[in-house]
Amino acid sequence: MEWSQDLEGTKMRETKDNVEMMETETEVAEEEEYMSEGEAEEEDMTEEVLVAHMGTERVKCFVCASDAKNRRRRRQRSDELIDYYYDETYYYPRKRRCCCCRWWILLALMLLFLSILLAVLAWWDVVVQVGVMDTMIMSEGSKKDRMWKTAEINVHYTVYIFNLTNPRQFMAGERPRVQEVGPYVYTMKEVKENVVYRDDGTVEYQGRPMYYFQKDLSSGSEDDMITTVNIPFVNAADLVKDEEAVKTVLKMVKKMYGFNTIRTLRVGELLWGHKSRVLDWARTLQELPYPHQLFGLLMGLNNTLQPRYVMHTGKGDSAKINKILAWNGHEVLHFWYGDECNMIRGTDANGFPPGLSKNETLYIFNGQLCRSLPLVYNSTVSHGGLEAYRFVHPEDMFTYGRAHPENSCFCGKQGCPINGVLDMKPCYFGASVAFSFPHFYNGNPKLRHLVHGLR
Repeated sequence: MEWSQDLEGTKMRETKDNVEMMETETEVAEEEEYMSEGEAEEEDMTEEVLVAHMGTERVKCFVCASDAKNRRRRRQRSDELIDYYYDETYYYPRKRRCCCCRWWILLALMLLFLSILLAVLAWWDVVVQVGVMDTMIMSEGSKKDRMWKTAEINVHYTVYIFNLTNPRQFMAGERPRVQEVGPYVYTMKEVKENVVYRDDGTVEYQGRPMYYFQKDLSSGSEDDMITTVNIPFVNAADLVKDEEAVKTVLKMVKKMYGFNTIRTLRVGELLWGHKSRVLDWARTLQELPYPHQLFGLLMGLNNTLQPRYVMHTGKGDSAKINKILAWNGHEVLHFWYGDECNMIRGTDANGFPPGLSKNETLYIFNGQLCRSLPLVYNSTVSHGGLEAYRFVHPEDMFTYGRAHPENSCFCGKQGCPINGVLDMKPCYFGASVAFSFPHFYNGNPKLRHLVHGLR
């Protein structure tokens, strides 16, 4: 009875095992049949057809895919290993697994390169301008600072002088006849001293101009003799021309001291200073506003410290490069008869801000002339293959009247000067000095008829 039961249990286990084996064999058979069908289908396809099929079949890139459930199986075909990725619905050949990624990476690199190229083209001018600005903005210890302080750029300063050729006839009442002589050429270098850089982007300094005579560029020498008026005496006579009593005293002093209305001087003396007995006599009577012991047309310029300037370096605002902000301790002038004429505008002519246009009016501030001089576009010139804008003084710079109200503040209590002349009395210690273009260019025709020898 016990044996029969054991035998029956054994048969039941064997039957169960047989059922499990049959199920396993059925699964393997189905899988082999499925794979055999795939092999048969592949064997029916030539290599060209297979490649074409693989190239056109929409397949999923395994490397690009993020499905971690994909399973890899390797099969052998024509002695070439081909990997398949099975996701329970389709076999994906390994030859396609990186194809889509390569194209996406190549496309991304092309787009990145194109973006960089467009950015460079769009910002190239800005990058170049920023680089140029860095070299133009002056800072302590920079190359531009060293060049500016030591005046490595020389300037040619050219002087012409009118020689009076009929002094006796002139004293007898005839019109003066003059002959232009020169040029007398100097190399001017202005070194900067007492330089102080400030945190607000400005620099304070004093210039020391030095003039060196260039004989090989000049027509004549500084020893050439020039006949001209005795300027200190003529100015003294002009100051008292409306006071009869003082005029009588001055005539007596002239005879007593032997003052002459006409003098003959060397060119160097006329320009850079000579002893004046008129000034020496006047100093015995009162203190004079004229600060120099000698008198000369350019006295106080050669190797002499000039009044202090305050200039913008361009730091923080490139539009203010080289802009003069103050002169001789003042942010505005006090010589003229209106705010516009007393404005300190422009640069000292050593440079201008970048990005100028033809429609702009530039200004040069000149402390010797006590004013800012305008410049307007004249023409476009080529120099060394580069185009540049030429700016010149406007022809109506010394023109007055209703048509030029901007110049009305150069007119004093006695009215405006004649067109073509700037009255410099407020700037030159009350002396009868005028400023004009050469030969009264663009001035009133009456000026040219006052003197023979102008053109």
